[in-house]
Amino acid sequence: MKNKNEDEILIKFLRYCFHNESEEALRTALKNVDWNQFVKTIYQHEIQGFVFQQLSEKKLPVEVPTEIIKQLQTLTRQVAIQNMAHQAQGDKVVTGLQEKGIPFIILKGLPLMEMISHHNWLRPSSDIDILVHQSDMGIINQVLKWTGFVWYIPEHFENNKEEFLKIQNKCGEIHYFKKTEDFFYNVDIHWRLSGLSEESPLKKIFPIDDYPWFSNPIPGRFGKNEIQCLNHEMQFIHLVFHFVLHHHFRRLKTFIDICLYCQNFGETLNWKLIHQIVREPSCQKSIVITLLLIKKLTGQDYSQLYRSDLLPRFSILPGEYRWYSRQLLIQENTVVRYLLTTIILPSKIKEKLIMLHYYFLKVRKRWRILR
Repeated sequence: MKNKNEDEILIKFLRYCFHNESEEALRTALKNVDWNQFVKTIYQHEIQGFVFQQLSEKKLPVEVPTEIIKQLQTLTRQVAIQNMAHQAQGDKVVTGLQEKGIPFIILKGLPLMEMISHHNWLRPSSDIDILVHQSDMGIINQVLKWTGFVWYIPEHFENNKEEFLKIQNKCGEIHYFKKTEDFFYNVDIHWRLSGLSEESPLKKIFPIDDYPWFSNPIPGRFGKNEIQCLNHEMQFIHLVFHFVLHHHFRRLKTFIDICLYCQNFGETLNWKLIHQIVREPSCQKSIVITLLLIKKLTGQDYSQLYRSDLLPRFSILPGEYRWYSRQLLIQENTVVRYLLTTIILPSKIKEKLIMLHYYFLKVRKRWRILR
């Protein structure tokens, strides 16, 4: 049975890794920890690579059992093997797109890991995300087919594939997969980055699909290929809104990516440019809330570099910030959590009511269908 304090101990460990926790506090927290259960918690959050790296490079104020180090090392090797396999398959897709002259940008994943840690095993990479222009989708479909990838269709849509493709098109992305004897590979092709359906009011409240994602890309590497990556400011914006709109402030491993990115580039980011691009109040609120969460974990206050005067303008409900903070350790997103987060996230009361009305109509429609 999982100890209710293990997540709190993990947070103290992470704070220590970011030099935001004292040795004494961590020593006290780890004094009676069940190390085997602690490793399970680390594995559940998919941060075994990050923790192993920290244990390898830092002298902790307590002795870590040798068998625990070996467990984390084995789990990290598994991540490395899986990521190398994903990279090998991704190389084929990247090469195919380059041979066809298709402009694209690789998002997050392995290039980001190399950028923030110089390792490609920091955490599991479950898919390869590629940003393209929708007008190129015809050729892109051919490239993916030539490299062995096919459309991913969930089982409950097997008899209605066209309907599922319509849903994906409304969200601006299509998922592909390739299965071998050893691994299941995923490639997600995006021509919009919000992941929001065209029918959702959130798309107008968070119009991030209109941001200049292809502007001034910077060079990067994906395996043997030289590629284009988002520039530093757009990379930060993308990481924040992927965390906020896709994961709803959940997934510790995703949040650690943002913390490491800010640790590497936070002092040199053009925060004025970020503020000029992200002009909508709800979008600015998302950035400020994320920066406050980063401060809580790492101690670094980037909100002062961004716009510290923004927060008082936002409509923060009682307990709202605490809700986002607690989301970090939630692994499964229930319908109730999803609805509550997307209803309270907009900055204006009017927008919150719009979301509430939207979901109420959806529930009524579904209820009529079921009846």
